[in-house]
Amino acid sequence: MNYKKIPYLVFSLFLIFQTCEPAKPPVSFSPIQGFSEEVNNQLRSFFEDTKNHPDRKIAVFDGDGTVLGQAPHYLADECLYEVAKQKPEKKPEVIKKMVKLSNVSMDYVQLRVHFFEGDSLEYLRELGRTCYHKYYKGKVFSSMVSLIDNLKKHNFEVWIVTASPEAMYQKFLSE
Repeated sequence: MNYKKIPYLVFSLFLIFQTCEPAKPPVSFSPIQGFSEEVNNQLRSFFEDTKNHPDRKIAVFDGDGTVLGQAPHYLADECLYEVAKQKPEKKPEVIKKMVKLSNVSMDYVQLRVHFFEGDSLEYLRELGRTCYHKYYKGKVFSSMVSLIDNLKKHNFEVWIVTASPEAMYQKFLSE
């Protein structure tokens, strides 16, 4: 036997063992309380079918009313009401126009943006977090949290979108 080749052999084996990943245990689906057996079976099948999908797996949800129950008002409106109440001198002409409009009309939404125009990103994030904890903390749908957890376990990117000012949602949704 050529003893000069042993160090190369040992080094080669070392590299092979270092680059081999241990087998990962399979990720299992956790049934979601509040969803029917039929829906849970469909989800289980979906996760099984997409387990080896080679591309990005992305799930997108609407934040308002899908992940977060917002009644009687949207979180962005509660934030606006809070600020308008605490700072009546802040853009009263905007508030005067808004009270006559539906809170889902384009004019209203544009005026809401105008009302918060000039506020810092951090201020809006903190305002959203404060309003969330005051009015909505218990209104996150637990079954949606479980679904999102399952999606993340199965390597999905989860995006929560909203037509509301996103800065108001960023802080509490990331907690």
